[in-house]
Amino acid sequence: KLFYYLQTCQKPLLPRAVDILSEDTERARLLYAAELAGQASGNKIPLERIPPDLESQLPRCMDAYLAAPELDDDLGVMRPLPFLTEREEIVARCPNLADSSNAEDLGSLIQGFFKLWGDEEFAGSRTVYVYDATREANDHGVLVMCCPLTGKNVNPFTPTTWRAIHSEFARAADMLANGRRFAEICEPAEGPPMRRARRMRK
Repeated sequence: KLFYYLQTCQKPLLPRAVDILSEDTERARLLYAAELAGQASGNKIPLERIPPDLESQLPRCMDAYLAAPELDDDLGVMRPLPFLTEREEIVARCPNLADSSNAEDLGSLIQGFFKLWGDEEFAGSRTVYVYDATREANDHGVLVMCCPLTGKNVNPFTPTTWRAIHSEFARAADMLANGRRFAEICEPAEGPPMRRARRMRK
């Protein structure tokens, strides 16, 4: 959730995962897209850049493009990371991250975080992708957070449990908007969150 917020705040502080794929992963992604385009046309199509209409059809996780397992059981060797890790390389791909105007103070970032996740939009039935910093509706009745590496849901809560957690985000956002200190937000609340969430829906 923090990664997604820092990708989508007014002046992003983190890159989208799709923007920092390693050269090998990006090459594999292009091959995947070319094969997909070829299946649609009946011919093999070489691609140097993925067109927007094809981009929306591609998987939104890195593992979908990688044939090698994360760990080679025979050799006991981990595969190379599928994304860039060096700051210089990341900034070269995403020059906006080096912009000196990305200098929001910690208090503003904390308030923005709770304002985002406390919004009613995220009370349920949304799927969020850190891979490309997008979100869409779902029919699960709960927030789904997709891992940019595996695509798996890393927010495995029942609808009832998630609504209780969301109510805490909303409570924190409301308190911050009303000038309450962060220390007050961290104080124990009155009663269990799930009970308060049920009371708020009545």
